[in-house]
Amino acid sequence: MVDTTGAPALANDRVFVIMAPRDSARVARPDIAGGRAPNVFALAPENVYTINGRSWPSTERLTATVGDSLHWRVINASTLPHPMHLHGFYYRVDAFAAPPAALEHPAPGEMVVTQYLPAFAAMSLTWSPARPGTWLFHCHLAIHNMPSALTAAPDDPYQRAMTGLILAIDVAGRPGVDAPAAPAPRRWLRLVAVTEPEVAGTGPDGVSSMHFVLEEHGHRVDPGRDVSAEIDLTRGEPVSLMVVNQLREPTSVHWHGIEVEDSYMDGVPGVSGAGTRLAPAIAPGDSFEARFTPPRSGSFMYHAHMDEARQEIGGLAGPLIVRDPGVSPSPDDHVFLYKGYSLSRAHPVEINGEGNPDTVVLHVGRPGRLRLLSLATTSFDPVFSLTARTDTGSPSADDTMIQRWRPVAKDGFDLPPAARTDRPARQTVSIGETYDFEFTPQRTGMLRLEVRGHSGRPVIIAVPIRVE
Repeated sequence: MVDTTGAPALANDRVFVIMAPRDSARVARPDIAGGRAPNVFALAPENVYTINGRSWPSTERLTATVGDSLHWRVINASTLPHPMHLHGFYYRVDAFAAPPAALEHPAPGEMVVTQYLPAFAAMSLTWSPARPGTWLFHCHLAIHNMPSALTAAPDDPYQRAMTGLILAIDVAGRPGVDAPAAPAPRRWLRLVAVTEPEVAGTGPDGVSSMHFVLEEHGHRVDPGRDVSAEIDLTRGEPVSLMVVNQLREPTSVHWHGIEVEDSYMDGVPGVSGAGTRLAPAIAPGDSFEARFTPPRSGSFMYHAHMDEARQEIGGLAGPLIVRDPGVSPSPDDHVFLYKGYSLSRAHPVEINGEGNPDTVVLHVGRPGRLRLLSLATTSFDPVFSLTARTDTGSPSADDTMIQRWRPVAKDGFDLPPAARTDRPARQTVSIGETYDFEFTPQRTGMLRLEVRGHSGRPVIIAVPIRVE
């Protein structure tokens, strides 16, 4: 650590080093599974994912008090990427360093809930907990937080709990300051987890097709495929979301990026909450009520937070969009949720649940809002680009067919005016990140929103866009 000469020492300054060493026992005897079936999603089951040499649930338990200013330095000393996600709060990226070949860097001072950290990269960050409870900071690659047949706890025979790159932060209330009471809900929604009856059996990768159905006042939104219904909320309006589990297995829901007032609602079974009041797993046939008031408008997500790789791949993930009061969705406001598992035949990578997405319509001279959300399990660094090209050849750095758009928000946090400048329409969106862009078409015709791997790799999936 090299600090500026004469700079004052920072309180709560911590260093966290991420590593992924290989377990020599697992390398030597990969056939040993402790009598359990191997986890089919573990791409490198011999890796042990650690923070400061320990793997959850044995990682250090951090403590803080409401209002503290926490300064962390996170160093990725592994050869793998790690998008680092903080529950319940934003953090400010103060400094970022990565090898020259790495992806674009965040602007100094950018506010995020998830930041992609390439191999051998490091970042300094600051954040301040505003509400008490227990919150998580973890890598959002589910395959880096899943137990193997050897590491699963004895009471976790189905390998649904978490291991790996996870820190828990116990935040105490400020002495003498009572937390404000949550307001009564003004909207009452039901979110029902179902398995599609026509494909109730598991797919070739062992994952059932499942999703959340949204219900309100008799109106039912059922996508009917392995992606969940979009939830549309209003900034400042208290809401109740009753999660009903009609699956044959337990589940949970995390409101990704939402600053929930009570950590008990945060959706991590056995962790979210405080003391002995901890959020439970939602058992089959049971329900759980989450109450919160979205404090800002923006693009967010919700997803299962147990057995996360399986249940997200199966479809328990969807967009959560918060708009300002009195603002209705524009016909040119479009959500693109990228999800799936590239090695799965039953649940391949999709956009909005479609492997061959329908055409999206924009209008000449009318600003459109493009909301890019990523939860694709094995697509670490997908690059979204908006282009007028009709072929799938690799674009060059000076490709004149690439359009220009204006960044608006990152992870639901509005960018400052100085950052809202037109630039080429390319953006890496890692797992757990969301980006909003404004795009105003200047002429009619056909465009494509492409998703490629990093460094101009072939197109993985594309959405046709017709400009009228």
